Amino acid sequence: MADLTLTGPYFETFAMDEDHPTGGVGFICSTCRRDVSTDPCPDHAPVEVPGLALVECEKTPRHWAWVLASDANGYGIPCWQCITEEDSAQRRAAEDARHGHWSRRWRYWPVAQWTARRARSLGVIGGYGLALEDRGWRLFGVRLKGRRDYILGAPRETWHCWLIGHHRRGEQVGPGFCGKCVPWPCCGSIRVEHQPGCRDNA
Repeated sequence: MADLTLTGPYFETFAMDEDHPTGGVGFICSTCRRDVSTDPCPDHAPVEVPGLALVECEKTPRHWAWVLASDANGYGIPCWQCITEEDSAQRRAAEDARHGHWSRRWRYWPVAQWTARRARSLGVIGGYGLALEDRGWRLFGVRLKGRRDYILGAPRETWHCWLIGHHRRGEQVGPGFCGKCVPWPCCGSIRVEHQPGCRDNA
């Protein structure tokens, strides 16, 4: 085990440009300033820690994770990071096999997202969702039923003004209403503020 009494605790610092020994970007050892972006420092990292056991990892470069030595009990514990990566890869492969190779890929296409955006603005669909994943933005939750926020490219509130109020939409003064729909009763202003000289404006 490395002697840490003279050098202090081991930690890795993010460095870039002139602070990094190679002039690049990465993590460096707090003691000898060696590049440790992929592996811990062989001279100062506490690879052997009393009471802890290093997990068994077969990945290159390996994952650095420890468990209680009493839990390992001499049998070794597999690397949880490798298990997590393997599970996610198997889950993705199972989903691709279940849904088919092409059935989910279109959800990542920009043209599918553009089409959903246009369909929502025209009132063809009620809404949709986007999720950021490792492959990019994924389209999901296309809603075919329910209330439409847009009809033929115009918001529902604008249609209310056109069809019921028989006027062009004015300045927004309340939820769903413009100033022409509900003018001020004191001065007749169709804006958020009163007319100049209004008695209720004081």
